[in-house]
Amino acid sequence: MEQHNSLSSSYEERAEDARSLASYHLALAARYRLSGADLGEGADDMAAHCEALANEYEVIAARYDALAAGHSGHADAPNRIQHFQDGDDRSVRDGP
Repeated sequence: MEQHNSLSSSYEERAEDARSLASYHLALAARYRLSGADLGEGADDMAAHCEALANEYEVIAARYDALAAGHSGHADAPNRIQHFQDGDDRSVRDGP
């Protein structure tokens, strides 16, 4: 159970890191778009590149969120198993 909680926390932190990187790249994209005239033709390409990275980091964050939720759900599994062994099969379907 403790291992699942630890993994869940780790994945939550990684999701937050990925969201931070997404925000960072969106901010960079905005800067490239605002200063496009100063940077020349490459500014739009760089902005698009940063936006694509931001989208990828959002996908990564969602995947880490799913992993965290999966491990969080397993953290109480021993409790549900004990209820089942005691003859209360509703706890297996409905939670503790």
